[in-house]
Amino acid sequence: RDRKTLISKLVFRRLKIKDKKNFISKIYSKNPPEIIRQLSVLADEAARKNDEVAKDILTEAGKELSLSCNTVIKKLNFQKEKFPLVLIGSVFNSKIVLQKVKEEVQKFAPKAKFIQPQKEPVIGAVKLAIELLKH
Repeated sequence: RDRKTLISKLVFRRLKIKDKKNFISKIYSKNPPEIIRQLSVLADEAARKNDEVAKDILTEAGKELSLSCNTVIKKLNFQKEKFPLVLIGSVFNSKIVLQKVKEEVQKFAPKAKFIQPQKEPVIGAVKLAIELLKH
């Protein structure tokens, strides 16, 4: 909906489309979650190349994610507690998203400790299952 920027060019190239008319139909075609994941990677790539629209999109994504975190923190009454907040997902590979989430959550829950696992969560689940089988 905004002016053409680097992110537009990257998205059109990746999705193999010529114009914005084909954009919506392409997103909702075969595998929307996979296509959306690809778009977040492209937004990050464009932002690293100083695309202001991409930076704005990622900043807004970080704000929205922190709003979700803060809602759960409030429901659990953890605002003043020390607790781990595990950040999982490729969206946190974006420095902009990661920084914005940390910044906004820290305002609301200053003792939150941010953790980014080095391995996929499923590996921990498998290890736990193996331990349970041993006992």
